[in-house]
Amino acid sequence: VFFSLVLIPYGYKSVIDILNSTNISIEDRYHLAILFLIPMGLGYLGSISINRYRDFTNARFVSKVVKDIYDFSFKKLASHSYNFYSDNFSGSLVAKVKRFVRAFEVIDTTMIQNFWFIIILILGSTSMLYFQSKILALYLFIWCALYLIIVFVYVKQKIKLDIKEAEADSDITAVLSDSI
Repeated sequence: VFFSLVLIPYGYKSVIDILNSTNISIEDRYHLAILFLIPMGLGYLGSISINRYRDFTNARFVSKVVKDIYDFSFKKLASHSYNFYSDNFSGSLVAKVKRFVRAFEVIDTTMIQNFWFIIILILGSTSMLYFQSKILALYLFIWCALYLIIVFVYVKQKIKLDIKEAEADSDITAVLSDSI
């Protein structure tokens, strides 16, 4: 992941710098560019292979955990008394179980595919930029920190609305399911 997101663009920069160099003969530029491109190509193929393996293992992991969550939810629902079912709409219970399972899938996708890659990209870009210009790296890091704080504030506000939406969805599903 780090290789494909950060090091390959840095390798392209190195190749372009070599090709634009005026101190080296054209034949030497060609050989140096090839020396950079071959490892980059092999690294890119390795990165693709690792990403495929990661996707496969993540799909296996998520499907196993989703099955376990469904089994756990069924056991919890089966352990309740008759009064519990007479006091609750069956449609509402089904909607809550589905929302519980979907929550895990959303958290997994958000953490693995979105958050993790963004953190790698920001830290990698900042570290590569640090070697070129320390002040620009500092500005990028400060901007990312401010952006993260602002997003965090908005997410906290959105969670309150999501809870109200989930409650309304459960009520609608319960009434519709029991009326059918």
